[in-house]
Amino acid sequence: AREWLGGYAARIRRLAEADGGVAALVVLHEAGVELNAFGVPTAFFAHAPQAPITQVVVLVAGPQGFGSEAALERFEGALLGEAETPGCHEGPFRLFVPAAGRANAALGDVFLSADRRQLLPFLEDLRRVGARGHSEWIDELRGALLAFAACPLSLQQRLDRLGDLEAALGAGEPRRPAPHPPAMPPPAWA
Repeated sequence: AREWLGGYAARIRRLAEADGGVAALVVLHEAGVELNAFGVPTAFFAHAPQAPITQVVVLVAGPQGFGSEAALERFEGALLGEAETPGCHEGPFRLFVPAAGRANAALGDVFLSADRRQLLPFLEDLRRVGARGHSEWIDELRGALLAFAACPLSLQQRLDRLGDLEAALGAGEPRRPAPHPPAMPPPAWA
């Protein structure tokens, strides 16, 4: 199995390099960073990565988990590769998806995140600021959103506050997301 995983990761690495990018290993793990892009299909920190992540390998445990931390590390090692057979360039990025423990639902969330164009920017941010920094960011942003939700302001007052924030950040004209995601090519696995 280790040889097959290494060969698979090497093929994904070559695909990423052919696109001018890198391959990343994502592990769905209960102790990982929560996969939460807050519905934003752009990076918060990594705006122009040198070699962007263009391919992702996702490692998901079976119903009994990975068995042990040592077993997980062997899987990760096989997918990251060795000197003679290099695998994924980046990772492992251990991600927590609220459906963890239910592997099919967790994997579905990862695929939906990719389809919504949120997964790659999320991973770029994680690569840029690290797991601890990203977890702190998620906690602070969630706290700010909850405080904003709980304050007794009218809709117009909330819109005004958001406009003030955009102006203070120097964002220029407020950015509004397109009503529908732009057309994109089908995923590589299709």
